[in-house]
Amino acid sequence: MKRWISFALALCLLTALIPSVQAAGSDSGDDAVACLKALDILEGDGTGDLKLSAPVTRAAFAKLLAATSPYRDDLGGQGAGYSLFTDVKSGHWAGGYIKLCLDNGWMIGYTDGSFRPDDPVSLEEACTAGLRLLGYASADLSGPFPAAQLNKAAAVGLRDGLAAQQGQELTREECVRLFYNLLTCKTPQGQVYASTLGLPLDSDGEVDYLAAVKEDLEGPFLSGETEPALPAAPEVIYLNGQRVSDILWQKDDVYYYAHGYLWVYREPVYGQISALNPTAADPETVSVNNKTYTLSGSAVKEQLSALGSRAVGASVTLLLGMDGQVAAVRAVSGPFVAGDADTLGFAPRTVYRDGALSNSAALSKYDVYYYSADESALWIYTDRVSGRIQALTPSLSAPTAVTISGQSYTLATDALSRKLSSLNGKWTDRFVTLLLGMDGTVVEVLTDEAVEATYYGVVQSAVKTAADGAVEWQITLLCTDGRQHTFSAGADRTWETGDLARVTVDQDGAEFESLRRRALSGTVDAGASKAGSYALADNVKVLDVDEDGDGGAVERSELAGLALTESNVRYYELNDSGQVEHLILQNATELLWEHGLLTKVESSSRDSMSSTTQYTILIDGQSRTYSLSGQSFPVTAGQGVAVRFSAAGAIVGMRALTAVELAEVRPSSGAAVGADGQSYDLAGEVSVCLRAADWNYYALEREDLKTLSADDYTLTGYYDTAQGKLQVILARQK
Repeated sequence: MKRWISFALALCLLTALIPSVQAAGSDSGDDAVACLKALDILEGDGTGDLKLSAPVTRAAFAKLLAATSPYRDDLGGQGAGYSLFTDVKSGHWAGGYIKLCLDNGWMIGYTDGSFRPDDPVSLEEACTAGLRLLGYASADLSGPFPAAQLNKAAAVGLRDGLAAQQGQELTREECVRLFYNLLTCKTPQGQVYASTLGLPLDSDGEVDYLAAVKEDLEGPFLSGETEPALPAAPEVIYLNGQRVSDILWQKDDVYYYAHGYLWVYREPVYGQISALNPTAADPETVSVNNKTYTLSGSAVKEQLSALGSRAVGASVTLLLGMDGQVAAVRAVSGPFVAGDADTLGFAPRTVYRDGALSNSAALSKYDVYYYSADESALWIYTDRVSGRIQALTPSLSAPTAVTISGQSYTLATDALSRKLSSLNGKWTDRFVTLLLGMDGTVVEVLTDEAVEATYYGVVQSAVKTAADGAVEWQITLLCTDGRQHTFSAGADRTWETGDLARVTVDQDGAEFESLRRRALSGTVDAGASKAGSYALADNVKVLDVDEDGDGGAVERSELAGLALTESNVRYYELNDSGQVEHLILQNATELLWEHGLLTKVESSSRDSMSSTTQYTILIDGQSRTYSLSGQSFPVTAGQGVAVRFSAAGAIVGMRALTAVELAEVRPSSGAAVGADGQSYDLAGEVSVCLRAADWNYYALEREDLKTLSADDYTLTGYYDTAQGKLQVILARQK
């Protein structure tokens, strides 16, 4: 079975690559080499040269037929031992394969008693043999040889993508194409041939080669402190399901391999176990953070069952592998609330702060933290929510959740539930601060002086209310922690959407202060540790909003390389050490905008008062058309654009990107060189588009950039000055 999988895998891979490669106008390059190396028959010479343009002999073709037949699992290493023709004696390496083809009528010899094993196979010979393997008989053909065979082969799809004509020899590459076509052709009974061999098919009727490869999957395994020793260097690598060119190993990576493929998963889940099902003694699944995960093997089942009654409520790290199954479990200690001088008993190798990697393990008072000595890891969370307690649910005597500003938060521990219930409802309508842990649950409730906190944000809504004869504002802010917070404010001033505000919270309530724009200029370094002349605090909180105050929190890593200007920075605040601790941006990151290539603009008018404009955009690898009534944007077809969508998916903004002629693109280093010699950074999700000779536009993969030479294409990059990166690359065939 493994030999067949290797063969089918190579065929499928090569076919999958050909359309992309043809669209880009280049040869198959390294991808074709990787595919053909997986073949057992089309081997390279002593130097590794696969000689893709070389012809395929009749003997080699017989071996391919045998390997693609229902007898594929019984071939073994046989071949010699049969004296069949004058030129195929018992010692001939392909004797067994030729006999199998002869016995089944797929190939025949010549009238002079020879087989001519070293002659190259012609198109009509290959098509005739392929049709016979599919089960087509003479009665299914119409006309003389070879026209009947060639016409039928074309009709069933056996010749798709082949350039060879009648009488011409097949090259190795064309032979691979023909055999993939054979696998996806239908038999006279209407079945896809691959399915008759037991190979899985996808929804498009193509061979699901990854499913076939995974039948021989080895894993899951966990990487250690050093790079794991694999049986062979992988030719195809997936990281968290995405194709990558290389892998930099980390401790506790979950990995699998089979037939030159490597899958690596780096998706840990942190939280408390809420359930083991069906039983704690013999679990099949584990529930963490209100989500259930399947356990992948006996080892992890035994590990959890050994915890017994201690399992539920235990803080753990789930190491997830393929299909989201749990490959391993690591114990995590916590949650803890940091005091004035908390320290760990070890120096953690890996530190996460609010879910992102951090270089500092420093703990501040009221930080919520967890640690794993085994993993040498530390998790720090600084999320806080302040407001008046509106409800304890489901009851005051046994609460499991607390409601503040209309938002309900789950209590993390029974101890906290008992603490709240012991006050007999006296905390209702009291101003408090909730400390949130890794799964967003409440780890502690601060009151009195400990409730003090300061928030920075943008007003999203402001509504006047009247209660007991007093008028006040109910103001909802989108704050730098990425959360919406609603506070009550006096009616002494008017608040509008988009206003900047600072809210200082203490046990008596919330005090609002209007903020003026405070700009910051400079470029954020590659490590996202410094912005211009200011260092970024370890717990820096960043918000990016539009003109209406809509937006969200930005991960620290997304700031790397970002050019900060007076136009895209609304406000910043420094901590006592002179580091930027709060940063409010405006249309600065990719959070609010998507990028693509505008391929068509069409306007129409029903009358003098109404008009409709249709924009067709190649975005996220798909061509999409949007219609806008009575609205248009100053953009033209054929240029890169930044597009902002509403929550309903309608276009609410579009702006043209700056065009830059490129001399070279270096995808491995994430950069491009302009015709003027200037270097430009590529966005992580750069859109790659091709305008072919027919003037149609096609979406390419980022990996295709390495095939786009400036000698064959005119390369234009589209630069977003707000993000400081190339977001779209257009290749036009010369």
